[in-house]
Amino acid sequence: MSPGGSLQTRRGRRQFIRGAAAAAGATGFAFTRLPEPADAAPLQNVVRQVAETISTLVFEVLPATSGVAPFEVYMNSYPNEGAGHGTYNRGMWFGWNGGHYAARDPGEATAGVYMGFEDHYYDAGGDETFGVEWYTGYTSPDATAVKPGDLRPLYWRVLESDTDTTTKSVFVVTDIGSAGKGAFAVYGSVRANRQLFAITNRGIYAHVPTRFTAPGGSIQVAPTTGYAQIELVAPGPGPGGHHGVIAWRDGSAPAWSIAGTTGSWAVRDAVNGDRAQVSLTPGPSDSTAQTTLHSNLSVKGKFGVNGATPKVRAAAIAAPAEPSLAYSQAELQSMVEAVNDIRKVLADVGLTHAETA
Repeated sequence: MSPGGSLQTRRGRRQFIRGAAAAAGATGFAFTRLPEPADAAPLQNVVRQVAETISTLVFEVLPATSGVAPFEVYMNSYPNEGAGHGTYNRGMWFGWNGGHYAARDPGEATAGVYMGFEDHYYDAGGDETFGVEWYTGYTSPDATAVKPGDLRPLYWRVLESDTDTTTKSVFVVTDIGSAGKGAFAVYGSVRANRQLFAITNRGIYAHVPTRFTAPGGSIQVAPTTGYAQIELVAPGPGPGGHHGVIAWRDGSAPAWSIAGTTGSWAVRDAVNGDRAQVSLTPGPSDSTAQTTLHSNLSVKGKFGVNGATPKVRAAAIAAPAEPSLAYSQAELQSMVEAVNDIRKVLADVGLTHAETA
């Protein structure tokens, strides 16, 4: 733009008003040129900052309503700290009450909303590099409760932006605030209110199937306090009457699953017709709850029955060279007692055999 004439003159300072055609019911607008404001100043092509750390107002729009924040465009520079000492970071900020950030101007007692661009900020005590930054921000009406830089809903920073390298690190932050209603959400259609994913101060919510493909494929639940908990919550039964399923696959082939219905849970073998290999039926006591094995059972080590490990005499019988009748009778009695102990153990675990006369 040429330096002559004000912005309002060059833009035509158009105000759209209903014309006669519109009054007659036709579509369209007519416009009229308003008079030049008395305090209009030429908009310069170049605005120069007179010295470092001096806030420079580039452009300002003053609303007709009194007491309302102006829309401002500011430029300023600040000295870097730490290893960046001796250099300056320059920024451009624009928005309603834009002076809150660039000029630390209290402005009008209304909320500020701004966008910022910084070209050379050295993050002393942080990543210890020069970086460019972009963000949007908010300031409270008094610019004190929420100061400039306190709440930036969108922010990103490119680290080591002053080097000509092809690989860069980018730090991205989305700040949803500390109140309970804040959220970061992804929608498939805002008009249809179809939310796909959301992060709030209460939790993370996914409304579409979620897949993790990271190397190793591990998911770790490691709370800093309390206990770790994973819940499957279903509104009702799905295919097969299942309320919840945890499934394993070997590549694309189904392998094992743990599936629950209203009355029981089962470990199922998907390789062999999805047959149940272990079934668990709940009950209010040890004698009514049921665990059923649909397979052979191999035990390596001890196993207990009713909370105790059964003990059966397993020592070898050492007979004398010429046993007496009394000795033979005593050993026969010991053998009978051992067989009865074995039968009791089998009966305790539910293994019985119907005797015939």
